[in-house]
Amino acid sequence: VNSVYDGFTGVQVAGLLNFSSIVGCDAFDRSRRSDTAGVQIAGLFNIATNMTGIQVAGLMNIAPELHGMQISGAFNGSPNNITGIQLSLGVNYVEENATGLQIAGLWNRAGNINGAQVALGYNYADNVRGVQIGLVNNCKTLTGIQIGLINIISDRKVLPMLPIINASF
Repeated sequence: VNSVYDGFTGVQVAGLLNFSSIVGCDAFDRSRRSDTAGVQIAGLFNIATNMTGIQVAGLMNIAPELHGMQISGAFNGSPNNITGIQLSLGVNYVEENATGLQIAGLWNRAGNINGAQVALGYNYADNVRGVQIGLVNNCKTLTGIQIGLINIISDRKVLPMLPIINASF
């Protein structure tokens, strides 16, 4: 287990957990930030605030703000924003804005995505500017293309659901 408080630059490698934050500050607390720049590699979990760099974990990565890449066996998450790539065998989740690429074995979720979501299962974003490729693709608004068995643009009044391909520009 590695735990660093009040900022971190470099490489953290742990068999179980890497944690980088501020003393007394929850990693999800949006009111206080600690910068983490570099690489976190862990057998199970990586947690960092304001991450610039790469997180690689066997199970889960969490970074409220991410500029870089997350690679995990089960879950990548951000309660705020990411700019970069999330790659997971399971789930990728961004509460607010994702700029870049989400690739998942099960499903991707983003508040807004400017880029691409690719999943074997389900993709969802409130607003998509780009591409969704998956078994089921779902969004409220789309400027781009959906490719999958079921494609849904819920705010579209005419033909909100189409098989194989759906587009809106």
